[in-house]
Amino acid sequence: MNAPLPEDAYQVRVFEAFEKLSTCRQIVMGAVGPIPWSAIDQYAQRMGVADDELAYEDFVAIVQELDEAFIEKRHKEIAAERKKQEQANNGRSRTIRRTTPSNRGGR
Repeated sequence: MNAPLPEDAYQVRVFEAFEKLSTCRQIVMGAVGPIPWSAIDQYAQRMGVADDELAYEDFVAIVQELDEAFIEKRHKEIAAERKKQEQANNGRSRTIRRTTPSNRGGR
């Protein structure tokens, strides 16, 4: 069994894992989804984290907490971007053309 890593080295490894696992998330219409549990599990298996049940549970929980914080931050950024875009669009006049019987060319 490997000797425990110093706390800062462990944190660096977890952040590196989070960055790698972030490539597995889906992005749909600009919204980010969570990292799939299966990707976290597969990464833990490959890196030998799953050999120790407590370390595995901690690893999964930490990655999921980081992921939740990332998603929340990203959703706030997207909302701010949309609000900024809406404010920029409010200064422009919009003309909505509606189709009515009188302008369809019909009866």
